[in-house]
Amino acid sequence: MSLRQYEYFLAAAEECNITRAAEKLFLSQQALSEQISRLENEYGVKFFRRGRKMELTYEGSCMMQTAREILNLDRSLRLQFEDLSSNLHGEVSFGISFSRARSFFPLVLNRFYKKYPQVSINLFSGNSDQLRNGLLNGSLDLVMSYNYHSKTEVTCIPLGKERLFALVPCSLCPAVAGDDWQQKLSALEEGISIKALSRAPLITVNEQNYIYWILQSLFHKHQLSPNIIFESNDLDMLSNLAKGGMGVAFLPELLVASRPELIHPDGERTLYAFPLDDRSSDMSVVVAYKKSRYLSVLSQALIRELQEAYGDMTSSLEK
Repeated sequence: MSLRQYEYFLAAAEECNITRAAEKLFLSQQALSEQISRLENEYGVKFFRRGRKMELTYEGSCMMQTAREILNLDRSLRLQFEDLSSNLHGEVSFGISFSRARSFFPLVLNRFYKKYPQVSINLFSGNSDQLRNGLLNGSLDLVMSYNYHSKTEVTCIPLGKERLFALVPCSLCPAVAGDDWQQKLSALEEGISIKALSRAPLITVNEQNYIYWILQSLFHKHQLSPNIIFESNDLDMLSNLAKGGMGVAFLPELLVASRPELIHPDGERTLYAFPLDDRSSDMSVVVAYKKSRYLSVLSQALIRELQEAYGDMTSSLEK
């Protein structure tokens, strides 16, 4: 029995499909099935019910949790040994949202590799639920996200706070601010109410994204029934749809700043970015890691780069 067998089992358990798991592992289906059979024989139980649909047995669910713990312990031990060698090489598994991976992380990556050229970063982009799950199941060392994690399981290092912005197409400005909206632009750039925005069609993220729950909280707080006409987890798509006049979209502050091409003057296609005036919608951005997981020197180095890059970007906005 080897750690590799646990890795094979875990891949099959996560996919619940031998074909997909084998492709993921670059193995033949027969080789993967044989490895799982050996592990089942070792423990004298069956981990899967094999019918039209492959499912985990109760024993398989127990093994899935234990296999993750074993592999996480092995990874932590290896990280500690790498740190003791004082030779900065190895791998960090890092999770970040799709939009920040495109707009913010390249800045971090360039700076990090100049200092640590022998380090490999395994990047995972996903929605809020996927990032949280990856952190808790041990597949991710660090996650850059909003501060929605359980304090008992996760340590959060603050990076900063961001306001939530509404992207309002020029064609919808009369609906949210009245026919004299152009005379109100200075006031709107200081803040716009969620009540005014709810008078327009809204295009928002879905419930797998933390921003969705912030908006739901605001709607409930102000007793609003918003006209949500479209949902997607792709913030770039929502921004482009707003640019085309489909509806009002919502975007965090730094992502608005990273896409100046969206909000430059463009006649009737101009897209305006107004911050929400209800500051309870402000979001704390953090770097998070699981408390029970060893925080390697490499992870600490990446955290410092994230803090510096985020601080630099924030400072440039203030100027």
